[in-house]
Amino acid sequence: MKPRPYALGLAIVVAGCAALDGLAGGDGVGPPGQVDGPACAAAGAPRCEHGTCVDDDGAARCVCEAGWTGATCAECAVGSACGAATCADVQCAEHATCDDSGGAPACKCVVGYDQSGPDCAWAGVIRDPTFEDEPAGAWTLEGGVTIDKAAAGAKNPGMAELKTATCSAAAVKQTIEMPAAASAEPLAMELFARASCQITLIGTIPIPCFRPISLRIDERGVEPISVLMQDGSARMCLGESAFGGTVALELFPTSCASGVRSVALDHLDIVPASECPMPGLVSNGDFEGTGGWTASGTGAEVAAGLGNGGSRGGRLHSTNRCDAPRLTGALSVRLTDPERPALNFTVKGTQNRRMRVYGNGYPIGTVTGTSVYEKVSLCMPEHLKGMAGPLAFALEDDRPDGSCGDPDDYEFVVDDLTLQNDAGCDDPLLLAGGFERADSARYWLASEDGGFVGFRRNAPASANTGSGFATVSQNTCAKSTRVRTTATLAGAGAGAGGPAIELSYKATAASGITYFANGVALPPAADWTKSRVCFPARRGGFPASIELTATAGEPCAPGLLSIDDVRSVRDPACPE
Repeated sequence: MKPRPYALGLAIVVAGCAALDGLAGGDGVGPPGQVDGPACAAAGAPRCEHGTCVDDDGAARCVCEAGWTGATCAECAVGSACGAATCADVQCAEHATCDDSGGAPACKCVVGYDQSGPDCAWAGVIRDPTFEDEPAGAWTLEGGVTIDKAAAGAKNPGMAELKTATCSAAAVKQTIEMPAAASAEPLAMELFARASCQITLIGTIPIPCFRPISLRIDERGVEPISVLMQDGSARMCLGESAFGGTVALELFPTSCASGVRSVALDHLDIVPASECPMPGLVSNGDFEGTGGWTASGTGAEVAAGLGNGGSRGGRLHSTNRCDAPRLTGALSVRLTDPERPALNFTVKGTQNRRMRVYGNGYPIGTVTGTSVYEKVSLCMPEHLKGMAGPLAFALEDDRPDGSCGDPDDYEFVVDDLTLQNDAGCDDPLLLAGGFERADSARYWLASEDGGFVGFRRNAPASANTGSGFATVSQNTCAKSTRVRTTATLAGAGAGAGGPAIELSYKATAASGITYFANGVALPPAADWTKSRVCFPARRGGFPASIELTATAGEPCAPGLLSIDDVRSVRDPACPE
């Protein structure tokens, strides 16, 4: 059996080997194996390399000779020499590697896997996954975090409380050893947690809350789980960045707001997950197979005849406002190959309507319909490189006026999803931050309520640098118009300052108009002026939503915000 192209693992034990000579197997009967029964004489019966084909109630199967195993008896059983002189003559079974350093070739389970009969089975790599402090000191605890091994957890005894008196520094950390992706199987991080929060209405009343827990995997961050009041759980597919040698894990509370009473970890483990895609793939990206996609809202489907050329495809069809059709699948973006990954797909949408694309829960692009099929290349942001997770296409209200239930008939059809290199993709930390790209609007989501978002190109006399910039105008009182994108916050850089978003802007002085960048006021400025938004130091490597807003009070006059050179940086003015 040839090794699978994608895998994971830990722990070293002897496992099965397969000699390269005679691995044809599969179709045909006869020597070297014997035949016993009519099923073994039928077309398609297995060729038993080192065993006998037997008729088992009408089904042909191989019974192997001593020392051999596998569906066609072509794999060495655990401990068998197979007669090979060197590892060059050996092909090991799944999740095993050959080692001839001792003089004779032997297949051993890769790290994370243990011997289970003739096979290598996932054994796990997390120490003390139940937070019972066994073995003691498996987790590094920071910021006042403690482990209560007797606590009744959501899944099993033992809890680690993250909401501490020094919550902003609270974390649990562990370094693990992971197999190479090519030696393992698809794996997922499985997490069980508990949280509670409170508000004050009449007295102090605890109510359900939505509190995500942040997870950093080797300097890339995600929020894999959001827990309601009491217990919650989630599974997160692992991408290429979680494999191959030493991997650092860190978990900490996303929010330390005063209303959060408790955020506690109960169980964290890595488990096999057949639903997760292999690196570089979109699950069922051509929609021809079964599974891989989940429809939600009203009007989402995968069906024959919908795709490009009459093939199967995915369709989002809104009939009324707030139908919110959504198709959710999964993708796994490679870490370095290709260097500039992009999601390629064909799409057909209603003229001038918009479909949004999400990766790992964050918006990563907008597609505007043209009424004909077109090919789209959507650059992948840095926070998705080496990661695996949900990919979603959604129709959301892209017009400000009206109420839920009002007629709103439009649709998008998507097909042929692949991950490929796109040399035209620019800064992956913040795509289209200079607004030089012809498709800048694809990476900036506009919400126009009484105003307008524009993207200017070929205007070097008006831009801060280059020839492109964006504008947010507000022309109606008591309304807000905004444009937003998702950035990857710059990672660690000792002495360089904390993660920040840097931008240049101009803003007209207008009665009743205020301008903001993520809630930070942007005072009126007649000339290009530099500003920044600082983020907590521990958010480096995490995705962050960047929002630029023009808001009008009453009374008001028209206002205009111009933006250029938006970048993700480390800034000495921000705390490390």
